[in-house]
Amino acid sequence: MRLLLLVAAMIAASSPLHSQAQFRPRKLIQQRRQIRQNHPWRIAPQLPPALKKALGAVGTIRYQGTRVIETRNGLNRQQHTEYVLNDGMRSRIEFPEDSPLHGQIIIETASERLHYIPGRNVIERGPPVVDEAYARLAQRAANGNVVVTEVPGGAVANVPTELVTLTNKQGETLQKLWIEPGSGMILKRELYTRGGVLSASFEFTQVNLNPRIDPTDWNLPRGARIVTPEIKLVELIRRGGFADVRLPADSPYKLEAARVQKIADRQVLVQQYAGNGRRVVLYQTKAAVDPGQFVNLPNGVRTFAWRSGASSFVLMGDIAENEIQELGHRMGG
Repeated sequence: MRLLLLVAAMIAASSPLHSQAQFRPRKLIQQRRQIRQNHPWRIAPQLPPALKKALGAVGTIRYQGTRVIETRNGLNRQQHTEYVLNDGMRSRIEFPEDSPLHGQIIIETASERLHYIPGRNVIERGPPVVDEAYARLAQRAANGNVVVTEVPGGAVANVPTELVTLTNKQGETLQKLWIEPGSGMILKRELYTRGGVLSASFEFTQVNLNPRIDPTDWNLPRGARIVTPEIKLVELIRRGGFADVRLPADSPYKLEAARVQKIADRQVLVQQYAGNGRRVVLYQTKAAVDPGQFVNLPNGVRTFAWRSGASSFVLMGDIAENEIQELGHRMGG
């Protein structure tokens, strides 16, 4: 399979689920209500009750639990377990002792995401992803192009749920959510690619909807070096000899993460951007890329590819065709 097909598979599998490559004291009730009213997404009136509850609960819900994350990369499925503590717009994630991620800590707030990596003694700082995840869900559920249904979902983590399913007009499942109807907590979520292939999921195996939270739960080790996505991108460009090409500073999409990943035996610089509930990814490689090899892209995902000097670029995102072309042209395509 050629490089471009593998790149397409990567964005098809991307999701707002928490991952390792991816958290404020408790507020007064009045302040929490203000957060809820200021959500950037619209909760469509026709949505089923459980989904309305889940979208409206962001910024207020409190819980502690254990969840299992599964992602699919090609034919390979990977799992890891997370310990999660959530208080409104603030979350903390840690990992079990037997996990290769043990020792890492993720703290997310309404304004930033801090990822502590002990082996390097750094804290990677970036934009939050939880808020974007809910914005994308609300947008998809309200856009009129999907069918949203709700039925009893059985028990998840020994808690009764309602199962909300989103399908497209062709009847293909896009995602499923198992929601505790009283609190609005999403206890299980499955995301599907075109053709009904499960691409990513999470499921809580244990949950406490009334946890004891201490102010020190939001602390991170002192003395670690702060690394922003921009700092990391500059380091990767310098070490890998990549061209300094990135999204324009005045675009609505802000750099969320940068990494070098091996795809089809090639080193690829991956820049992940997010904004307005959308996701845009810029791939750069020194291999030739044939734009005609893109097939079976997820609904709404568009691409723009070009070559400059010795480097090939692929811009991919769930944005309008004219917008992705304009961004590509501004970067030299």
